[in-house]
Amino acid sequence: MGKLEQHSKELKEYYDGLVDEDVDAFKPPFRIKDWGIERYEGAAPDIQWLIKDVLPQSTACLMASMGGVGKSYLILDMAIAIATDQTMINRYALGGQVVDSGAVVVVTAEDSRTAVHRRIDQILSPKGRAAVKKNFHMIPLPDAGGHITFIRNQGGQYVMTDEWLWFCQEVKKIRNLKFVALDPLQVFVQADITADPAAAQVWWSAVSALCAETGACVMAAHHMRKDGGMQIETLLQAREAIRGTTGLVDGARWVYALWMATTEEREAAEHALKDETLGPMSMIKGGVCKSNEFGNDSITVYIREQTGLLRDRTAEVNSCLIERTKLDIDQIRETFTEIARRWDIESPFSSHPAGKDRYLGNWLRDSFDLDRKAAKKYVDLWVKNRNVVQEPHPNIRRAMGLRRRETPDV
Repeated sequence: MGKLEQHSKELKEYYDGLVDEDVDAFKPPFRIKDWGIERYEGAAPDIQWLIKDVLPQSTACLMASMGGVGKSYLILDMAIAIATDQTMINRYALGGQVVDSGAVVVVTAEDSRTAVHRRIDQILSPKGRAAVKKNFHMIPLPDAGGHITFIRNQGGQYVMTDEWLWFCQEVKKIRNLKFVALDPLQVFVQADITADPAAAQVWWSAVSALCAETGACVMAAHHMRKDGGMQIETLLQAREAIRGTTGLVDGARWVYALWMATTEEREAAEHALKDETLGPMSMIKGGVCKSNEFGNDSITVYIREQTGLLRDRTAEVNSCLIERTKLDIDQIRETFTEIARRWDIESPFSSHPAGKDRYLGNWLRDSFDLDRKAAKKYVDLWVKNRNVVQEPHPNIRRAMGLRRRETPDV
């Protein structure tokens, strides 16, 4: 008898030996035959949004950033927008419009009641307080009983604790619950959730179940890796910078990342905002770096106010930056006239940034307030298309320079 036949015989003997009460005690979670194609007839339902084109309702989600960026303040601002009565206008968060409202629960493990109170005062006017009164719940653990644990390693197995079960029962009592935030995730776990995918799987399974039972989004705040040499410019880079194994990110249905803008981006924004000086922590970028429901590759630009709150200034910054990335036809003609003039007076431009004062890109920036990257793209394009050529100047020993061949068609 082969191994397969032997295994089949053992299974038959096992099931034949089950008594009726054993069978009755098992409650199957579903019947496969009940889930045929007829369950999926007609038009598919639309995504139900909490924040339009940004965050769907009933989503297990993660928000990540480096420490000090401002995610806790941003989560509070977001929660207030969701808790605000729908009759109020201008409810926006994370670069999108809040299109539903309801109860919110934010549990902060690090901020005190007085710190939270000051932040709320910076966000809400007396009228705003009235608009969130029935929906807003904020629990600062240092003043509300101290640390609680939601998941732990118990005998080598990761399990959700009695405190988690109690917390779930508490939030289920709240009518029209839309949003729950736990800040930061690491404080609520006694498990190596950043290193062990098994811990992340148990965590997200429990969170997803709570989302399904309440219809609310449940968000955990988390950290990015501390890598001083790393610059983030794309959503993919932001996702890769989140601390922990891929299991932590992959297990979430939705992930939002916040990161510091590069020095070059801050300089460009300063040009756009004119009178504002932006330090390293003053300009923050954010976006959805993972979603199981939809694609959204837009990046929001936040500028930190004096209060510490991150304010969405995307439209204002981008509208000015677009102007700084293009040359009009008159500016291009002026540039090529200047290239020819500089060649004739034996002071030619260079096509390479190492040329410093002679670099054509620097002249474009100074003359037309052009963005650094845009200026380099123009120079590289003109060289590639041979509108200009880098060659030795006949009257200058060992000097290479740009000579105009023809002004590009525009």
